[in-house]
Amino acid sequence: MEIKAYLRFFRKRWWIIVAALAVTIGATAFITFRTPPVYQASATYLVGVSSATTDQKSRISALDLLTNRNEIGGTYARLANSRTIKSLAAKELGWTSTDNLSVTSQVVSGSNVLEITVEGRDPVKVRDFANAIGDQTAKYVQTLTESYELQPLDKAVVPGSPASPGLPGNLMLGGILGLVLGFALAALAEYLGSPAESVAGFNILDERTGIFNTPYFMLRLRQEMGRTKRNGHALSVALLNIDHGNYLRRISAQTQNKALRAAAAIVGPSLRNEDVLAAYDESHLIILLPDAENVAAKNKVERLVEKLSFAPLELNGGGSAVNLHLAAGVASYRREKVGQDKTAEDLVVDAQRALRESESAVYGGVTAESMPESASESMPAASEQMAAPADASSAD
Repeated sequence: MEIKAYLRFFRKRWWIIVAALAVTIGATAFITFRTPPVYQASATYLVGVSSATTDQKSRISALDLLTNRNEIGGTYARLANSRTIKSLAAKELGWTSTDNLSVTSQVVSGSNVLEITVEGRDPVKVRDFANAIGDQTAKYVQTLTESYELQPLDKAVVPGSPASPGLPGNLMLGGILGLVLGFALAALAEYLGSPAESVAGFNILDERTGIFNTPYFMLRLRQEMGRTKRNGHALSVALLNIDHGNYLRRISAQTQNKALRAAAAIVGPSLRNEDVLAAYDESHLIILLPDAENVAAKNKVERLVEKLSFAPLELNGGGSAVNLHLAAGVASYRREKVGQDKTAEDLVVDAQRALRESESAVYGGVTAESMPESASESMPAASEQMAAPADASSAD
């Protein structure tokens, strides 16, 4: 499944990846061709027992010491890279400066072979300087001890091609960098191209009130309706109009949001943990009451309406408060006959119909849509579940 997702992603944003790859490879080739070539030449010497040591016992002792002590070869390697040897080599060649030449010297691992390598932009100069460094190092070793000497193995030769920059290797690295950059840019474009979809998919809260939004409420309603089909219990949906007198419609949208937020703060503590309170629109709250038939749900909502009606809300910040006029509609659901079942949207429509009936009254109230006859038998367990929280809330 993930491979298919990556393939879809590649087909959608392939042009970004190809463009990044082409730009990176082009830039790599341009920089490679503009970079001056660097040549490299190496000379090798064998660190051995001096031919001047004729005493057999001394030769054996010196050879044994050379075999078991790596410090001897390391000392000669550091000597070859010293400023003294470089100065002597430049003087031998008649040069006044070696600024564009770099020298490295090391003992080949597992051997007594000293390798002297010189890098620079002139192939002839790197050869000459590598050989001069080796010759001066060999002469200097003779002045230090009579036991060891540097014997030339391979003299440095003029390099036929530059050591760097290497076009194939650079293009390969540029291609890898281009692919990584292309996929990163494509992923960024995909993210920036659909921020709204991502936010809508994960945000379940209403920005105005901080309570659940309508899409999340409908999701929970569908889930609870599926559960009632299995356990045979009922559920109810209540739709509350907190602006039955149309007072809030005459003021600013910011004040309307403040009123809706204040109403939600009063209703929320009176609900059970399993109940769901959500913002329906600018002046309506919607409540899901699981395991509640129409009678118990209507009683519960009447208590909420009464509590909201007697709770003065300060909306304008000037110290004056208003009492909201409310109306509510309740619709209940319980599994009906096969082929006659309702959807979540149907239940919300029933709640809207009940709310319109309630709004037809001057002072509002609560109207409950009755359940179908096939689902109207009593449910004492559900009523008892609603009774305790409702009583507790009315005492608030």
